[in-house]
Amino acid sequence: MGIISILLLTVAASSIGTVTGFGTSTVMIPVLALFLPVIGARLILRP
Repeated sequence: MGIISILLLTVAASSIGTVTGFGTSTVMIPVLALFLPVIGARLILRP
């Protein structure tokens, strides 16, 4: 269930990021911080 939630939130965050002009990582850090520690979320999205 957790993976499906992350998947759905990722799709929503990517859509919002595309419409508003923000990068995906800007929107995804708060989304992933709901499920992972903040440091872990930042390391996943590191360019």
